[in-house]
Amino acid sequence: EDTNYKINNLEGTLTFWNDSVIIMKEMADIPSDPNFERFGSSEYTIAMVDEVSEISERAVEVLFSRLRWRTHETFKTPRMLLTTNPTINWVRSRFVQDENGDKVICREGEAYIPFSVFDNPNIAFRQVYEAALNKIRDQATKERLLYGNWDFVEANDMAIYNSFDGSRHLVTGLKEKHTIRPSRSSRCGTSMLPPKCRCSPHK
Repeated sequence: EDTNYKINNLEGTLTFWNDSVIIMKEMADIPSDPNFERFGSSEYTIAMVDEVSEISERAVEVLFSRLRWRTHETFKTPRMLLTTNPTINWVRSRFVQDENGDKVICREGEAYIPFSVFDNPNIAFRQVYEAALNKIRDQATKERLLYGNWDFVEANDMAIYNSFDGSRHLVTGLKEKHTIRPSRSSRCGTSMLPPKCRCSPHK
């Protein structure tokens, strides 16, 4: 620091020796600025958003529209890098999979590149970080952070099936092959009385 680059925490900038500048911006939704007009006449060359799942899709799209500073001289086209851990919101439905778990086709110019701690080429770092993630007891959290699983399922003690584990109890790729016939269908009557949940099948 102060040799190859300088940080100005008041202005939120990092200036390199060649006068290139990284500008750190607040992208959280603000009730007084729902349209992100604070980005207004800003001009940037490229952008990178860490933990993009914590901000809105509108914020990302407005920021992308500001990528125009000398772009034609450098990267030729606007470029933005978004990173995040698996989550259930607009990020998953836009880049990864739809609500049925089917892979989505990204929009023109967009791409999803999956990676996890296992892809890190730094072996020493990977081993230490993997050991830390393996200590996570909550299975859904471990599926997200260690394995990069977008199909994680959260549960809590108040849920009827609080021992549900998506990695063990969910089966993908199932297709219904038969048409249900009312005259041959089965019905199931349930009883939610504690301490157990009962199901009585009827033909």
